[in-house]
Amino acid sequence: MEGNFLCLECSKPYSFRRNLRAHIIKHHPSKLEELAPTLRTAGKFPCDDCGKIFSKQHLLRAHERTEHGKSYNCNVKKCPLCDFSSKKPELLKHFENFHDICIITEDLQFPSFQEFLAWKKNIETEGKCTFSVERGVQKTNVNTKHFFVCHRSGVYTPQGSGIRQIKQQGSKKINGFCPASITAIETDGKCCVHYLKTHVGHENEIEHWFLSKEERKYIASKIAADIPFEIILSEIRGSAAADQSRMHLVTRHDLHNIGKSALTTSKTLTLMEKIQILKESVLFMLDSIKTDDEYNAIKELFDTMQPTLDAARNQNENFSEFEIAFPSNINFTPKDITEKNKRIDEHQRCLFSTKEEERKKQENFCKPIKKESVT
Repeated sequence: MEGNFLCLECSKPYSFRRNLRAHIIKHHPSKLEELAPTLRTAGKFPCDDCGKIFSKQHLLRAHERTEHGKSYNCNVKKCPLCDFSSKKPELLKHFENFHDICIITEDLQFPSFQEFLAWKKNIETEGKCTFSVERGVQKTNVNTKHFFVCHRSGVYTPQGSGIRQIKQQGSKKINGFCPASITAIETDGKCCVHYLKTHVGHENEIEHWFLSKEERKYIASKIAADIPFEIILSEIRGSAAADQSRMHLVTRHDLHNIGKSALTTSKTLTLMEKIQILKESVLFMLDSIKTDDEYNAIKELFDTMQPTLDAARNQNENFSEFEIAFPSNINFTPKDITEKNKRIDEHQRCLFSTKEEERKKQENFCKPIKKESVT
């Protein structure tokens, strides 16, 4: 490796590039970039004022701010009701002055962060909205800040190659700024909340809600207990009241997506938990009976269950007897069984028909023939 890097001015060899650069900085500083340029990625962001090229956009922005005095409004947001764009404080004034929208705020305090989360879940249910995490948690030596914004706020950004069409209800994003937000500050175990409750630019449509963790867990437990999709859907839609929720709009596609997580859930459910889930579904079906035809259909279904259960029990008992007769520490091969089967008498190989006449014919056919003794 010795002498891999050569100074083109004085022909001195160096083993490492950093040593060559140190030599050029000391003896040929004016020719540093010419003799030993830094190994950077190709520049893609040129400065329009001085022509200097930068490998990353944030480096170009920093250069333009420090060297050319430029400023950038990175936090500009668009009004969802018109073409006006500005930062958040000016946009809130714009809502009040140009659209006659009163921005309502509220300051609250909770004994703990868990109680704040319970309150947040309650207002999301009542207001038919969702407040999602805007950015990461900000931690200091004094407190911890959590930021939540309306999940409808923002601009729809298509992903992929554009082959798939957008959902029928459209994107949840309104291509604008919704001011509704929650800022929670944890200090000494207590939680102070600044709640901006005014939504702008959208209605609270049910189809744009998210299923809560509890709802997804409930559906996953049903799927893990092997409850058919049809029964799960009928049970959910049968419980729909006048005040519907996102739960009542669940489709088979949702069940398939949730079923992927249910694969791990099914491994953790005990037999008694599966029985309890199945019992709830059966009771729901019985409570939903309204006509004699429905009753007869359910009764006919139940009549076939007992023989099936008996057959399953017999199969388990036979399997247990098989384990007793052939313990796991005794080895036997299919060849042994085959040799034994070859020794079965011919009259034991007959297959008997369930019909009486056929059975009698086969019995007569299978009777051993008595040989007459010769005197």
